[in-house]
Amino acid sequence: QARPLPPAARPLPGRPARAMAPKVLIVSPLLGALLAAGLAVHEDRRAEIEAIQATPGVLWRAAAHPRFAASQPGVVKSLCGVKPGWKEQLRAAVARGVVGRFRSQANMAVPEEFDSATNWPQCKKILTDIRDQSNCG
Repeated sequence: QARPLPPAARPLPGRPARAMAPKVLIVSPLLGALLAAGLAVHEDRRAEIEAIQATPGVLWRAAAHPRFAASQPGVVKSLCGVKPGWKEQLRAAVARGVVGRFRSQANMAVPEEFDSATNWPQCKKILTDIRDQSNCG
């Protein structure tokens, strides 16, 4: 029984389906290097990569990134764009008084430069400590 196509291999709405290439394993050099290095690539992610690589006219090479290779496709969705309900959450925070609305002053003097750590030395450790925020969305 045939497996359903991964999302990347499905035709886009309103576009005709292309004939799929025969089932031949084509491994890009990067994917091959990941596999040789012992990095597991999720089966569905591998299928998407192979489908993209087998698509005629694609001018770029699909490959698994080491950080996400073992994860199923879609697991990184929370990292893309703005999270749902942000407007409602912001309005509620304003209503609770937790967040205030910014009111600009037309004649406000703006300094040539500003350093938060210098202006608020008690917060210097927090302000200068750079952290990996890639999971923050």
